[in-house]
Amino acid sequence: MQSSLLTSEDDYKTVTKYRKEINCFSNTLEMPYIGLNVVFKGLLPNLMNVSLCVVPVLSRTSVFFFISKIDYKRSGWDDQVMDSFSAKWEYYEVPYEMAAIDEVERNAFREVEVYVIDLLKSKFPVKGSEK
Repeated sequence: MQSSLLTSEDDYKTVTKYRKEINCFSNTLEMPYIGLNVVFKGLLPNLMNVSLCVVPVLSRTSVFFFISKIDYKRSGWDDQVMDSFSAKWEYYEVPYEMAAIDEVERNAFREVEVYVIDLLKSKFPVKGSEK
C-alpha cells in the first residue's frame, strides 16, 4: 500500500496535444501601417462594439490579407474591451491586381456589416419582419 497518492506515477497524466499560436509577426518591408482596425461603436449602452481587423502581408507575387471580426466584452459598468478569444482569423492570398484586392476588401466589410445588422436585429426585433 502506498503512503501518498501524490507520489504515485499512475496519478499523473501526460499531455501530448499542442496548439500552435502566433504571438507576433515581423515584416521586412517598410509599410505606412501595420494593419487596419475598424470599430463599429454602439451608441446605446446595450449594444456591444464589433471590430474588423485587416493585416496585409506582402510577398513578391501576392498580398496576404489576414482578416478577423472581433467581439467586445464588458469591462466595468460602461467600458468595453476586445475579446481576443472571439477572433477567428481567415486569410486570403491575392495576386497584385487592384481588382482582386478591392474584392477582398468589399467581402470583409460585407461580412462584418451582416454580422452587425444581425446583432441589431437580435436586440431590436422589428414587427412584421419575421417570415
